[in-house]
Amino acid sequence: MPRGPAKSFDPDAALDAAIECFGSKGYAAAGLAELLGTMGIARKSLYDTFGDKRGLFTRAVERYSDRQLEILRTELAHGSSRIAAVGRMLRRRQRECAEQGNWGCLFAVGAAQTCQDDPQFAALFRLHLRRVEDLLHDALRAARDAGELTPHGSTRSHARMVLATLQGLAVTGRVMDSPSFSRGVIEATLSALRA
Repeated sequence: MPRGPAKSFDPDAALDAAIECFGSKGYAAAGLAELLGTMGIARKSLYDTFGDKRGLFTRAVERYSDRQLEILRTELAHGSSRIAAVGRMLRRRQRECAEQGNWGCLFAVGAAQTCQDDPQFAALFRLHLRRVEDLLHDALRAARDAGELTPHGSTRSHARMVLATLQGLAVTGRVMDSPSFSRGVIEATLSALRA
């Protein structure tokens, strides 16, 4: 049985365009016509490839999550100091959020708009945040073993603090007009971690 013509678009490129649209507008405000235009595909292609808008958003969140986790994994493994790696990661987030035209974080925008009313999306965002927390926990446990991390408090609680800081920078970076605000948050977080 013939499978039909090959796709005339790159699904990964279309998904990347959807990530940017959802990240800047949120799930509800990103209309189907706007998504199709941004992605450069026809309605039939969206339905054939992603199912529907909900399926597209789910795939976008999963792709974005995988990318962000790989970036974090690489950053946290770089260099001999895990605390310094956490600082570099937080400062990168600050720079990204301060860039003119930066659309922010798909998780900060998406979770704020969808989690309260949609258990499926809430579970998707929780899974990502737990994966980030686990990466941070592993890095901070290594920092504690190396004598870099304060012996007070649990490494799990410290990982959650860094996670909250990371996500908070994505939100405040969209509205605060002073870089000193984010720098102060980062320095306070790192000071709370240091032995």
